[in-house]
Amino acid sequence: MRKDLISSIFLIVLFPLSFSICEEITSTKVSVKPFDIYKDFLYLSRFPTNNYFDQIGRKFAILGEETGDIEVWGFPVKILKNLELSFIFPDRAEPEKGYKFLKRFEATPETKIITYSNQYFTLKEIIIVPRNLPGAILLLDFSCVKPVEVIVNFIPSLQPMWPAGIGGQYCFWDESLNAYVISESSRKLNAIIGSPLSKKISSPPAHQFSDSPYQFKIQLPKMDERKYFIPIVIAGGKYPREDVKKVYQELLGNPYKFYEENLNYRKDLMNNTLRIEPPDPEINKAFLFAKLALDSLFIENPDLGSCLVAGFGKSGSSGRPGFGWFFGGDSFINSLSLLASGDFKPVKSSLEFFRKFQREDGKISHEISQSAGMINWFEDYPFAFIHGDTTPYYILACYEYVKRTGDIPFLKESWDSLKKAFKWCISTDENGDGLMDNKKAGLGALEFGQMIDIRTDIYLGSIWVKATESFSKMAEIIGDKDSKRISEELFQKGLKTLKDKFWDEGKNSYIYAIGEREEKVDAITPWASFPISFGLFDGERAIKTIERISSTEISTPWGCRILSRKDKIYDPLNYNYGAVWPFITGFASLSMYKIYQDLPAFYLLNGLAKNHLEFSYSSCHEVFSGENFIPLDESVPHQGFSSNALILSLINGLLGISLDSLKNYLYFEPKIPPQWDFVNVENIIFGENKLSLFLKKRKQAISLKIKSSGKPFNFFFSIPLPFDSKVKSVESNGKGIPFKIKNLYGRDILETKLNVKEETDLEIRLNEGVYFYSTERMVSVGDSDDTLKITGIYWKGNKIEINVEGISGKNYLLGVTNPERIKRVEGAKLEGENLVISFEGKEERKSIFIWLEK
Repeated sequence: MRKDLISSIFLIVLFPLSFSICEEITSTKVSVKPFDIYKDFLYLSRFPTNNYFDQIGRKFAILGEETGDIEVWGFPVKILKNLELSFIFPDRAEPEKGYKFLKRFEATPETKIITYSNQYFTLKEIIIVPRNLPGAILLLDFSCVKPVEVIVNFIPSLQPMWPAGIGGQYCFWDESLNAYVISESSRKLNAIIGSPLSKKISSPPAHQFSDSPYQFKIQLPKMDERKYFIPIVIAGGKYPREDVKKVYQELLGNPYKFYEENLNYRKDLMNNTLRIEPPDPEINKAFLFAKLALDSLFIENPDLGSCLVAGFGKSGSSGRPGFGWFFGGDSFINSLSLLASGDFKPVKSSLEFFRKFQREDGKISHEISQSAGMINWFEDYPFAFIHGDTTPYYILACYEYVKRTGDIPFLKESWDSLKKAFKWCISTDENGDGLMDNKKAGLGALEFGQMIDIRTDIYLGSIWVKATESFSKMAEIIGDKDSKRISEELFQKGLKTLKDKFWDEGKNSYIYAIGEREEKVDAITPWASFPISFGLFDGERAIKTIERISSTEISTPWGCRILSRKDKIYDPLNYNYGAVWPFITGFASLSMYKIYQDLPAFYLLNGLAKNHLEFSYSSCHEVFSGENFIPLDESVPHQGFSSNALILSLINGLLGISLDSLKNYLYFEPKIPPQWDFVNVENIIFGENKLSLFLKKRKQAISLKIKSSGKPFNFFFSIPLPFDSKVKSVESNGKGIPFKIKNLYGRDILETKLNVKEETDLEIRLNEGVYFYSTERMVSVGDSDDTLKITGIYWKGNKIEINVEGISGKNYLLGVTNPERIKRVEGAKLEGENLVISFEGKEERKSIFIWLEK
């Protein structure tokens, strides 16, 4: 007793929550002492909706809706579906469905809680999925005025993900476990669901699945002062039955242990990867959600290994949970944001995973089913290599990983694979223009419809050109002179073709694709933002292209339409021809930041944040309507590249952080919104360095504090200045240092360079200038778009030009700092700290000109 007391005190001291110890009621019946759920600003509480939620470990997943309908996966096997609770109340003979008594849905990264209540009882269903075991725990936290019975209903499945399949499944009640055992004839797939306090109430045939739900019941007694949780445990997957039994019993042994492990893992992930503290708590929350959403996509398959999957959603009657397969392109795209935030392990593992399945001619697989280890996936099905963009993305992602981590051994191990991939990409250029051809390489930007009958789209073209640049740099590191020469020549050739062929003078924009007969497929799409975000396009043409993407043709408050709404085939509900993709929105925002169009870039970044906060907890939908802020019915609710979009736009765009561990330099080029007076960035990891940056803006100064814990490195800093602001001095640690002022894309940019050792201060003194900022409200679910669009803002000579779009007959406000500096305005009215912008008659587009006092 004394030893137990000391242990309990020790746990409480180390961890402020309550503790969990399984208490033996009889030799077969176990309950769990209650513990508190840790709640910080990521905690959510709301009335249950039909929004999706998930709780995912490396080997197991609970996928459900807030209304309590759940399906369960033990990768790669769908164990059961339609798991839900019913209740039998005093003086009532028939059970009543749980959804009738829903009162609350609560969520944290470690658990989801669904609360049911009426006059007889309140019950909280607490869902926990351990990080590294193939199982889940559902804890029932309850209080009853009178005894209530809980009926657990489920339909067993025990089917591997499509296209694998098995027969001969059966389910029986095991009295020794107080649980149902789900299995099949070969006993290679097994699962268990039950509770030490449960009793079987249905009698299905043991040799085959019943058409009706399987059920067991748990008696909830009228509570006295003694309170406990009742555990329900599910375990299973592609494992021997005895192994599943061990997992089942281990989960029963101490549920709190697995909750605590999840909590500690989350805290470690947040504390040891890049952390941002902006003045806007909503953006910070969305950023953390995006990190968690991506981390949960790194799963372990017992046959294939560990890799990122593309996304998750309920499978319903189908055989795949959302995009819960291994998609090469998605893994490589998502690796960019994981690297930016310093989460390296899933990136390396995923690159090695796809290298393992590389085709003999060098092509990298587009998609691999989680059941590929049970079938002849690569021989019998046509999907593995249908995309052309996956292979150049593999080259690009490998370089970004090596540059970010300095992992030269990985590069050496991958070099033969990379050379094969590079050679295959070259082989797809049938007309010799330096670009890959979709017809030979495979699909690129779009997957169906009339716009895939082309030679090359700008998305595939830009990824390949960027990949040639990446390959050249890796060849230099390896010392492969021939590969370096060939790739440099291809880079120059491909870049020239990309710039020349895809520019359309009539549209005044880069366009979507080049057709089979070299004709221009002159659709206006946000795909043109990719080469700009990659740093391949710049200058006046990039500006004009971004103005089209920023306009009402493409941009909405929740993201970018995939096709201009003015196009004759535009359909706001069509996945490829009008819907809004957060994935593309992130690259569009990043491209705007690249050319210092901060206002439209932040407009899109805000939309990406809103997408993470409004619907499914922590994750972001795949695709939205082009006309209303609502996900499409076909949208996968937990889509990895949607979360990638937010992280890239924030870290590489707004913060402008880029670095090279091999060359030992870091760029910090922030474009923080005028309404932010500071931003704090911690845990920037590269090589031996871990550093933090704290930027603060005051009326006549910008200060930066740099703290580093590694070897000295070169630090490049640049920041756009307020309009008509003059720099008085730039000092580091109290001493003046050289700096430059450049005019880029109509903005004055201050640039300076430092050699950072440990702690370094930078102080920029300047006179007050003028900033502009959006005062637009954020849209609500279901809203259409009636917002003001800033399509371009430039400092030209002695005046500022702002190009805007809006709805005819509507007035808008654009915030201004230091409005007393403004001498004259054309195209708007200055009222206090706002420009009032009116669109009269049929006017929907205009330019505003502003002259400042000297």
